[in-house]
Amino acid sequence: MAANRISSIIHHLAPGSALSVVLVPLLLLASSSRLTTHDSQAKHDDDVVITLAIRTPLTRAVKGGFKDTSFEFIVMALLEQVRERSGIDPSLVEEIIVGNAWNDAAAGRLRAAALAAGFPNTLACSSISRMCASGLSATADVARAIACDSVKVGIACGAESMTENAAQPPKSADRAVLGRCVEAADSAQPMGWTSENVSRDFDISRRAMDEFAAESFRRAEAAQKDGLFDDEIVPVATRVKGPDEELKDVTLTRDEGIRLGTTVESLAKIRPAFPQWGPNTTAGNASAALLMMKRSTARKLGQPILAKYVGSTVAGVAPRIMGIGPTVAIPKLLSQHGLSLADMDVVEINEAFSSMAVYCRDKLGLDKEKMNPRGGAIALGHPHGTTGVRLVVTGWPLAGQAPIIGIISHVLCWQLTDDSTAKTAHVGPNAVWVFPLGLELILHRFGARLRHRHMPALAALGLPLLAETETLENGRGRAGLVHDDSDDSDEDDDDSSMNGSQHGESPGRRSQTPSSMADSSGTAAAAESTPLVRPAAALPGHLAPRSRHGTFSPRPPSPRDTVTSVESGASSADDWKRWLRGRMRTRKMDHSHRLAQQAGFRFTPLMYLAYYVPFFNWIGQYKLQYLKGDFVSALTMASFYLPMALSLASNLSHVPPIHGLYSFVFNPFIYALLGSCPQMVVGPEAAGSLLVGSVVRNSVDSGQGGENDALLHAQICGVVAGMAGATVLIAGIARLGFLDSVLSRPFLRGFISAVGFVIAVDQLVPELGLNGLADDTGVSHGSSVDKIRFIFGNAHKAHMPTLAISGISFLVIMVCRELKRRLEPRFPSVVFIPDRFLIVAASAILCARLRWDEQGVDILGEVKSATGGLFAFRWPFQLAHMRHIRDAMSTSFLIALLGFFESSVAAKSLGGSDTIQGMELSANREMIALGVANLIGASFMSLPAFGGYGRSKVNKSTGGKSPMSSIFLSLISLLSILFLLPEFYYLPKPVLSSMISVVAWSLIEEAPHDISFFVRIRGWKELLLMAIIFLSTIFYSLALGIALGIGISLLLVIKHSTRPRIQILGRIPGTNRFENAESDQQRGLEFIEGCLIVKIPEPLTFANTGELKARLRRLELYGTGDAHPALPRIRSHESNSNIIFDIHGVTSIDGSGTQVLEEIVRSYRQRGVRVFFSRGPARRNHPTWHLLERSGIVDLCGGESHFVMDVEEALRWTEYEESIGRRSVNSNNVRD
Repeated sequence: MAANRISSIIHHLAPGSALSVVLVPLLLLASSSRLTTHDSQAKHDDDVVITLAIRTPLTRAVKGGFKDTSFEFIVMALLEQVRERSGIDPSLVEEIIVGNAWNDAAAGRLRAAALAAGFPNTLACSSISRMCASGLSATADVARAIACDSVKVGIACGAESMTENAAQPPKSADRAVLGRCVEAADSAQPMGWTSENVSRDFDISRRAMDEFAAESFRRAEAAQKDGLFDDEIVPVATRVKGPDEELKDVTLTRDEGIRLGTTVESLAKIRPAFPQWGPNTTAGNASAALLMMKRSTARKLGQPILAKYVGSTVAGVAPRIMGIGPTVAIPKLLSQHGLSLADMDVVEINEAFSSMAVYCRDKLGLDKEKMNPRGGAIALGHPHGTTGVRLVVTGWPLAGQAPIIGIISHVLCWQLTDDSTAKTAHVGPNAVWVFPLGLELILHRFGARLRHRHMPALAALGLPLLAETETLENGRGRAGLVHDDSDDSDEDDDDSSMNGSQHGESPGRRSQTPSSMADSSGTAAAAESTPLVRPAAALPGHLAPRSRHGTFSPRPPSPRDTVTSVESGASSADDWKRWLRGRMRTRKMDHSHRLAQQAGFRFTPLMYLAYYVPFFNWIGQYKLQYLKGDFVSALTMASFYLPMALSLASNLSHVPPIHGLYSFVFNPFIYALLGSCPQMVVGPEAAGSLLVGSVVRNSVDSGQGGENDALLHAQICGVVAGMAGATVLIAGIARLGFLDSVLSRPFLRGFISAVGFVIAVDQLVPELGLNGLADDTGVSHGSSVDKIRFIFGNAHKAHMPTLAISGISFLVIMVCRELKRRLEPRFPSVVFIPDRFLIVAASAILCARLRWDEQGVDILGEVKSATGGLFAFRWPFQLAHMRHIRDAMSTSFLIALLGFFESSVAAKSLGGSDTIQGMELSANREMIALGVANLIGASFMSLPAFGGYGRSKVNKSTGGKSPMSSIFLSLISLLSILFLLPEFYYLPKPVLSSMISVVAWSLIEEAPHDISFFVRIRGWKELLLMAIIFLSTIFYSLALGIALGIGISLLLVIKHSTRPRIQILGRIPGTNRFENAESDQQRGLEFIEGCLIVKIPEPLTFANTGELKARLRRLELYGTGDAHPALPRIRSHESNSNIIFDIHGVTSIDGSGTQVLEEIVRSYRQRGVRVFFSRGPARRNHPTWHLLERSGIVDLCGGESHFVMDVEEALRWTEYEESIGRRSVNSNNVRD
């Protein structure tokens, strides 16, 4: 009864036709009621068929069997097998088309290979490049040539040598083209980025991709073990160069990319490169070929018929998500041929990237068990030009199995390609192929033994037997899926509305075209209800009608929003909870979590902690082999800078020397934990110490304490260091790291040179042994000029032993310094010589032996803390210290500013470390690290400490590789305080003074170079700033020099930021380009009659709009901003009848700027002047557009039509309005 019922249905569909004969066996084999009357299943003599499908093995690109084999040799070996296996007369083949993605000379190399393979010179050869779809495009081109009788017999070939491609530099696109619109720029995105976009926008996790990839490997491994690839792979004999550079003869018979035993767990260990799972796809070298001809020709030549070519199509999506192409292309092709995914039984999707394959599988609703039964490109490899043909070859099931329908699809993986095509194949047993592509090719597979198996079934149905019985594909499905353009359902309207709004179209200008997404869920119900054809403008990623492609061209917030979901339903009751959690997290944090999820790992609190506390980052990477270098560098720095710390504290800051050592105990240790520059070392600096000394002296002058009140001086030092640390810390928390760019180089050079000069003059007094006399006369607290006058007047009273010790020490240090500088390039080890430590040790020993102290030479004496204990904790911010805080506030701010600037310069000069990865320099985190270090140091009354380039350079050159050297330096300083302080008792103070004088010399010695540079470039303003700071510091005080320098710098910054930089534009003759007419390089520009074109190249704020009206007025009157306002009017009123503002650079605008712009536009409109804005924000949700609209500027101009995409369009509007005699707005209609 069932057979009779089927027979009646078939006769009802096509009574008496051959179609009824061939449908019955299929229905019986598939156990399905799917029927179709589509013509693609009929047999015609003009059908284009495939008679042979073979390929070479796929090998790895770098270390594979074809790595030393040329592209043409691989093709030659394949074509030889085509000739031998088909047995066809080579002279009958009229054309070979090779799909090749990257080789510009592929056609010529193909012809050479064909001739070498035994084909005659009458053969035509060509190549086609559609990147990863090149092979499928070649197949379609040969099929079309055969169908239109241009060619009788042709070969479609795909070939690629990824080994050769790796040596070719990537081709860059013209930036002038990419800059025209967002999607043009997206076309240049690398393939990995587009895969990341798909993964991010459609929430495809690393876990899902790993599972998909592992299954691909498992299936490919099983297919290889079962010999399923043996019939399609032809052996190739070639030569491979081994590690010894000798060529060895090999015969390749198996694919090399399949990794045995691959699991999800093993894939999870692979570190992503994009980041996403996709770079693990194995690209390689291979070729594949299809012999194609008409059915009639195949019968005459006795060729077996493997498949029938039915048709092809193309579809495009947004370039940034090109991987979703199959979800659009496949339904489009199926609808053209009256089929649905419900008719398909096996699906293969080319696995260029796991994220794309997973999305297409889920979007199309494909059964996981029916998809990629033999694995895909993840396991086999993806030689770009080969893959398309390889898919056709590999896709056919084994001979003798039941026929079915198949789809072959492939994504065009190229930066500048956005096509997406899908090839549909009617093929073997219960299988469908869907590979991520875009060129749609329908093929029909015939079972060779079907007639012999199912003759009884045919006879039982009473159907006539054919001499040649060939099976057709499964049925059409339960419903025709041709899209009806007249469908105006509410769902379509809603979708169209959504699409219009996201692309910046207002309701009044929204397109009414249908925009339902082409979708196929894999079920007959879905096929019946889902329209499959959609206008191009409504496809995913395409802009809505009339959208502008300028700088502000809209981009959907997520490509997911542009694809109509097959799921619907009411919002969950927990939506408000998700919304609240989303509001509590910053956008950057949320984005970081998504990126981490796509990469396959969790963004844990430990990762946050390792970023903000770099200790947890570098300690995990630390190796024992770094220990020696770090310790030696710390020991070298200690020998250099611990004596220096004693000098800075004693001679410049006027605090007990031990407080200088405290700066090396606490600050380097804290910075090693929190700092982001691995090799930078922090410590006290001469400028900061001098400023601390100035505060101490002021307190003495104000009567707060005496010259020898060590405790008071130490407390003041702690207050200054604490306030400097707090200032830097607060600035870091407030993310003010950009402040290191506020102070100009001339300011710093002038100030640092003045500091060096002041230090040198200050040290001359103790070096001459005139301390007591200076204190008696009151010169100790005077200016540098007073001290110079004092020195010249009392030089004859100098203490000769003191002068000799200081002079000899200074000369020895300077000579050693110069010798090191000259010898270090040839003998790097000289940097380890502790010259200053040797001088300190030698002078202390000589002083103790020769009793210089009894001869009147000042010695350091007992080194102890002002509190009596070694480490006394004193919080600097106490009520008892409020007076010191008020007095030190300005100086502390300057110490913080100078210290951070010097630290920033040092960190940028040092760069990152080769040994410690993942420590990115951050100005804000540097501020936090320096602030915390100084706050902790201030609690023990240490000197302010910041990074120094000289000290850090010594650390790097002596072997320091990580922050561990700073920790060692702190430990050595601590041990020195605990055990070595008594050894410093006889250290002569003139030696410490000479060491400070060397520092002063180093601060001054770079000034001549900077002065000569600014003289050479005529930088008179910079030289004047340097001179003002230098002279005011010398003749008056440090405070005045600092105040003048900062004040002048701020005035220059304000002047620069408040001056509007508007330009008048002119057209370059013969082009549509407009340039600044006031530029010296742009002469001979054309000015448009009746139009004033003004470019505003910067955001408008309250700071730079103050003079905007005056500048515009000057352009109206004179056509240039350089004319003196005393000149009479030059431009006529008619020359300004149209004003065009190019606001490409107005990326933002504040309320004050909007108000000024509104007043300007209103003024023009009251005078009857047309106003246009070009290259403005195209997205109507842009903040700048909101302000323009809400302020009434849009309505004043005449509506949205006066906001155009470029100046040329604005000029066309002016001509149009003038031609119809329209004034953009009547002055009477503008409200006052």
